[in-house]
Order: sequence, then structure tokens, then C-alpha cells
Amino acid sequence: MVSSVAYINNYFPALTHTFIYQEVIGLRERGVPIKAFSIRKPTLDSLSQESVDLYYSTTYLLPVDIYEFVRAHLYFLLSNPFKYISLVAWLMTRRFERRIKDRIRTVFHFCEGVYFAKLIRRDSDINHIHAHYASHPTTVALVASILTGKTFSFTAHAGDIWTDRLSLDEKVKRASFVITCSEFGRNALLREYFKGDQEKIVLIRHGVDVRKFARRNGKQGSGLMILSVGRLSPEKAHVNLVKACRILRDEEVDFKCTIVGDGPLLNVIGSLIKEMRLEDFVRLAGGVFQESIRTFYEEADVLVVPSIKENLPNVVLEGMAMGLAVVATRIGGIPEAIRHNETGLLIEPGNVEAIVEAIKKLSGDHGFRKRLGDNAGSFVREYFDSEKSLSKIESIFKNKGVI
Repeated sequence: MVSSVAYINNYFPALTHTFIYQEVIGLRERGVPIKAFSIRKPTLDSLSQESVDLYYSTTYLLPVDIYEFVRAHLYFLLSNPFKYISLVAWLMTRRFERRIKDRIRTVFHFCEGVYFAKLIRRDSDINHIHAHYASHPTTVALVASILTGKTFSFTAHAGDIWTDRLSLDEKVKRASFVITCSEFGRNALLREYFKGDQEKIVLIRHGVDVRKFARRNGKQGSGLMILSVGRLSPEKAHVNLVKACRILRDEEVDFKCTIVGDGPLLNVIGSLIKEMRLEDFVRLAGGVFQESIRTFYEEADVLVVPSIKENLPNVVLEGMAMGLAVVATRIGGIPEAIRHNETGLLIEPGNVEAIVEAIKKLSGDHGFRKRLGDNAGSFVREYFDSEKSLSKIESIFKNKGVI
């Protein structure tokens, strides 16, 4: 009998993490037995239509059944008090960057991990745990692994490598293997957290469905159409794009800009657009379901990703696959996809003038813009096809005896 893999995430499925739920869908279509678990439960109306079925097939830890939660803790405490207590002590004596806050968070993560351990212990098919994001979900996976004896692995993405690093060195050491989506992230893990066998840290790119995000026919009409897609949060730096649009308007560049996304800075960015009197030039489209995002790519000429803290966002790959000229910052794993003046334009993070100059260059040279888009589409199909990424994940699961 083929063993199952328990996938554990913080929110699943989530609109902002389409690459995770698409990975689960893709692996299941290949026959890989994935059982999805999520710490928190998203609202049904926040989900793309393609992910609704996952909502109903996922087991959620929260909101918790208090009776079952207490039973789980009593079970592990009474069946092996030494393991239970020593695990708590070990977690509380790790090195934390934000000592009090991180210890409090770890207590909650431990409690959730014990409950998760009881859930997967009941399922004899589950042989392995895989977590997405090295922070909260991997702590839960680590606790469950120690209590049940099941192996675990995780995929590290961005902030969980550089900022939210709860006991990351221990997690890497204890995991069967670690996946990361960029060479930049892999090198960081090897350099800072793991000095052993380098094969343990595996590079598997997220990839993009190049059949879904196939080359567009091209939009009709005059004026440069600028698109930016991403969560409206400080690290995505959409404020800098709005400031660049003010300069472009003052310099009488013919353009329109659409910003797709939702997040904590939605009102801030909306107010900035009004303050700069850009209502006729910049539009906030809000959050968009995955099944509708292609329309925005089809209407655009240029995709701008102005992030100041990033690894390799999938929107870069989607825009490239659609044949857009992409302008993105020279940070994280972005240069692994965008080769300056070949498959897109790279600019320095936080530099508003650089955004302006890149857009002006693309606005004034249609041939150059088309050449970048053509090169970008070919590059993504060669190196970032999601089918190739899924094959690699399936292969590592088989090679490690997970399935």
C-alpha cells in the first residue's frame, strides 16, 4: 500500500499562496496521496473557484475542539511523560531573536503540534509530514514528528528564511530534506543553517502552468498599460510604483497603471493615489481570484514588481510566461528568472527613479519591449514549467521513501 503525505500549512487553500494549493492539486493528479491539513481555516468567499474543493477536503486544526485538544495533550503526556516534557523544555531553550515574543509563539505552536500529532497518529496511511513555510507550520510538523516518530520535511520560501526564523537551524538538521524555490534561498540555508550534506537542501522551483499562462495575442489600443500584482504590504513597495506614476504623469508619458491585490496598505495606497491626483492614471483593482488574473495580464504591456524584500514571486513567472516585459528589483531569487536586458529589466530596490526610467525605456521602444517578452516566455517554458517542478517533488518523495 502506498503511504500518504500529510501536508500542513498555516492557511490552506489561500488566495495569496496559489503555488501551494496548485502543488497539492498537481501531485494528486499524478497519483501522489496527499492529505491536506491547515492550522487555520480560510473563509470560503476568499477562495478561487479552482481551490474550493480543497477547502472541503482539508482537516483544520483551528477552531479547535477543546475536548479533543485536551485529550491529545493528556494522551502524549501520560503515554510518554518524559518525551512530552523534554520536548517542551527543548523548544523553550532554543535561541530566539525576539526572545519573549518568540517563546510565546512557540508555546502556541507546540500546543497545535501536539493536537496535529494526535490527528495524524490515527491515520495509519500517513508516513511523512511536509510543511510549507519554515516558520509556524514547520514547528507544528517538527513537534508532531518527534511525538509520532513520522519523518518530516518542509519547503522554505522567503521571509521564513531571512526574518521569521524560529529554530530554523534545528528544523533543517532534523528534517529528512528541505526544498527551496531559488538558488538564492538554498545558498542562504547552506551558508547559515546547515554545514552537512548539501544534497539535503533541494532546489525545486515553484514553476508556473505554462499552458494556462500561455502567450497572449497582444492588446489593442495606444498608451502603455502597466500592471503590478501582489499583496499590498510594506515589503512589496507598491508605494514606490505610485510615486513613479506621479513622475511619469508629470513628464507626460502616456500610460495607465493597474495594481491588483489586497492587504494592510490598501487604504494607504488609495489615499496616496488621491493625494497625488492620480485617479485617472492608477487603479486599485483589489484582490482577484486566480481564474480571473489572466485577463489583467492580457491587457498589460509591462509588469512591474517593485518589492524591497522578496525571494522569487510567482507573479514574475506568470508575467514572463504571458510574454510581458517585466521590471523587477534585483533582490532574492528574481535575478534567476530575469536576466537584465534579456528576459526583463532589473532595478535596484527602493529606487523610484529607476522604476521611472525603466518604464520610459519600455514605453519608447516597442521592439525592445516585444523582444524582452518573447525571451521571457521562452525562458519560463524552458526552466520554470510547473510540470517539471511537480516531477521533481514526486521523485524526491519516492527516492526518500516517503511514498
